[in-house]
Amino acid sequence: MLTGKGVETAMSSDTPSPGERLDFFTVKAVSADQMTLFHSDHHLTVTVTLARMDTGGKLSAHVEIHNWTGQLCMVPVRPAHDPIVHTLLAKAT
Repeated sequence: MLTGKGVETAMSSDTPSPGERLDFFTVKAVSADQMTLFHSDHHLTVTVTLARMDTGGKLSAHVEIHNWTGQLCMVPVRPAHDPIVHTLLAKAT
């Protein structure tokens, strides 16, 4: 789970403002039921959207790779990504 002001804060009643930092993400947009976070550097841009729904929540993520070093960064992440995300989401519920 994200530390500090992570997922717990993101989906709690404490609504962050655009431009505020949540761990290494920056809040891009906030509405009553959705928040978009992003992190960008010269290798990658990561966008995460958290949505509150009647049946629980939904999380979607997108990674844009900018160059060959971004590709290299993703080599160890790709095989580990799904198990890590499933474990983090299970702990968050």
